[in-house]
Amino acid sequence: MSSISGIDIVTGLLIPVVLYLIKKIIDWTGKIVGNPRPKRKYQFDKIPADKKVEIFSKIDALKEKKTTPHVLVQMKLLYEQLGMYLPVWHCHQLVSCMAAENISSLDVRLRGFLKNTIIGHYPEKGFSVNTKVVRRSYVITTLFGIFAVAMFIYAGWDSISSFWRSKETGLFILFLLIYASAIITVIGYIISQIEDIYLGSKFGHLFETWLRNHPPCNDVNPDTSAAMPTEEQASSEGPQEDSLAS
Repeated sequence: MSSISGIDIVTGLLIPVVLYLIKKIIDWTGKIVGNPRPKRKYQFDKIPADKKVEIFSKIDALKEKKTTPHVLVQMKLLYEQLGMYLPVWHCHQLVSCMAAENISSLDVRLRGFLKNTIIGHYPEKGFSVNTKVVRRSYVITTLFGIFAVAMFIYAGWDSISSFWRSKETGLFILFLLIYASAIITVIGYIISQIEDIYLGSKFGHLFETWLRNHPPCNDVNPDTSAAMPTEEQASSEGPQEDSLAS
């Protein structure tokens, strides 16, 4: 093997490493400057239905308890096991939105939203899509994709042309396939990322509109808060009926 071939092979091996380091630097910068992305150990659409039912049952049981920080943390941990890395209140409303709007647990818009929760703004009792973060995500993803593809094209052309000139047909075909596969993989990854951001923001707008049109109760447990006025009314009506009867 010629020295040119050795240099080209080393270059081909270094490019993925460089791109990986650049991606890590971008992620690290995002953690320092902006809102860090939560590590997603679980994905909502990949959890079996029976497991989801089991976890939702546990959450419903916790709703019956007195709301304390410990109970809220338990709910949050259960929601995270479902792949829902949001504040507890927003998780409650998200589930209500899914039920009201008949949204499937496998909905691609929901998957994109849960994958890119940083595109949302989460006040205490509300939600809105952060369009600035959405645009920034588009720009960063696109620029990284362009840079990665350009590096592979440049290195690939340099390597393949040298193999072609030196009549090394085997290495020419091998590196042609390697670089072509790498470019296709990067393009597919970038398109997938942009699609997830788009679908996530689309679901975010749907969720935002639903919350605006269906303002929830202030209490964490809407069933309990809804039942309390009825019970108080019944207890207050009792003495009134007795006084009327007398």
